[in-house]
Amino acid sequence: MKMRALILAGGVGLVAAICGCSPPSPANSVANNTQTQSSGERTRDSSEQGSAVAEDSAIPTTPPTQADLTAQLSRFQVQPPWTYGERTAGELAGSWVSDDAEGDLVEFDLDGKSGTFSEDLGGKRTIGLYAISADGVIVTISRSGDVSLSSHFRLNGDQLSGPRGPNPNVTWRREP
Repeated sequence: MKMRALILAGGVGLVAAICGCSPPSPANSVANNTQTQSSGERTRDSSEQGSAVAEDSAIPTTPPTQADLTAQLSRFQVQPPWTYGERTAGELAGSWVSDDAEGDLVEFDLDGKSGTFSEDLGGKRTIGLYAISADGVIVTISRSGDVSLSSHFRLNGDQLSGPRGPNPNVTWRREP
């Protein structure tokens, strides 16, 4: 009987079913995280409230630092020098849209700030930094909430190319 109570108290319905015990009902389950106040309204316990807050409120984004970008650059086998921002004025500034069906948007030099970068991540915009090598390799690092995203592109004249998701070769063109 003690073993049966221990299994039920642990909230392991599958184990309870295997041993022939009945799983706890939702009304008295340890996994049921609602309580009734004296007024009769239901409230969540503290562990459930924490997850609800995380789902309902936006997580503030702390932009990556130049040290974060430098650490990312060390992973590429490209000879320095790297330029943090454009090599020449107007080289990357503005919006670029992918040629594929997704039409993903990447932006360089946000609000005129050299070296800043933004990219679409599942319908949310990431904010970050970029650097470009002498031969046109662009490395980016950006964040949205607590998710970091690193990307790389190659500047080929009037277009960018690079991987995106499962596609190893996507092309972006500057928006007019």
